[in-house]
Amino acid sequence: MLTAKSKIGKVVVIRPGALGDVLAVRSVIRFFKDAFPGVDITLLAPGERGRFLAREGWADRAFDYDRSAFAWLYTDGQDDPPAPLTAAFAGSDIILAYQDFADPAGQARFEARLDRLAPAAGKVYCPSRPTGHHSAPIGEWLLNAATGFCRAYGLIKPSDLHGENWAEARLSIDEPQAFPGLGQPYVVMHPGSGSGKKNWPVERFAALARMLLAAGGGGAFTRLLVTAGEADGDVGERLVEAVPGALLLAGAALECLAGVLAYARLYVGNDSGVSHLAAAVTTPSGRGPVVATVFGPSDAAVWAPPGALVLDAGGNMAGLGAADAFQSISARIGLESP
Repeated sequence: MLTAKSKIGKVVVIRPGALGDVLAVRSVIRFFKDAFPGVDITLLAPGERGRFLAREGWADRAFDYDRSAFAWLYTDGQDDPPAPLTAAFAGSDIILAYQDFADPAGQARFEARLDRLAPAAGKVYCPSRPTGHHSAPIGEWLLNAATGFCRAYGLIKPSDLHGENWAEARLSIDEPQAFPGLGQPYVVMHPGSGSGKKNWPVERFAALARMLLAAGGGGAFTRLLVTAGEADGDVGERLVEAVPGALLLAGAALECLAGVLAYARLYVGNDSGVSHLAAAVTTPSGRGPVVATVFGPSDAAVWAPPGALVLDAGGNMAGLGAADAFQSISARIGLESP
């Protein structure tokens, strides 16, 4: 059992979800790394998302939460846990589970399984996103559950929580990814998302891109790079076709995507994981892209990436014109109208 004198040597963070969901736990990881020097962070997240953070030096190790071994956490019975699960939780002092359950019985099974895996570990169960009347940025929401637990057990003092902005912790990307013909400075656009309802019309992305490429001033651009993933359909190809000279980066690995984003001058996208990645990365000098994110039906107060310029397109994504978006962006980065 945890006490105020406990030494925190290992923290396990469970974070299912899409890329933006997983990136939001940066705030939690940075807090624990600062509060407990030398702590070991194990991250359980789907696919490459957790492994990406581990390769970038944030988590000490990552396990793929989509592997069948982890289904054991959600079942009943006295069967022994699979070896990967035992390895993930071995020696853990704190376990933070950020996820939702459809029914109390399901959560009870999950908690019982965790108690069997790590009976001595302190456990934090937190919904994956703000609930009820709460409205906090997602990184702060996840962080508050962690810091509240540590305060309750006397592991930290209130004064330990001042002066740090863990929710805006960023990933330093050492090397830009080579992309022939891109040049500097360039703008990146990601016109897709996990839901078509959150997509600003491609035609408006295209009109904005043409304005940006024709603009003068300190932020004039040489080229547009369009990024797209498997879930984005054909919006990437359509945007490239509409903007002369545009380049397409489709299906890129996260390291490659992080590289082109970190060294961009500007990024424009919808409410998507790629927008969260753009806001999360910087060059070693600490300079990252200016991030502009178009929001409609989703709550920008919760899901806007830290530091992003929020462009309000209304509930059906039709309430924002390209010229209005250009004016907002130009005011941020110092462009002159074409």
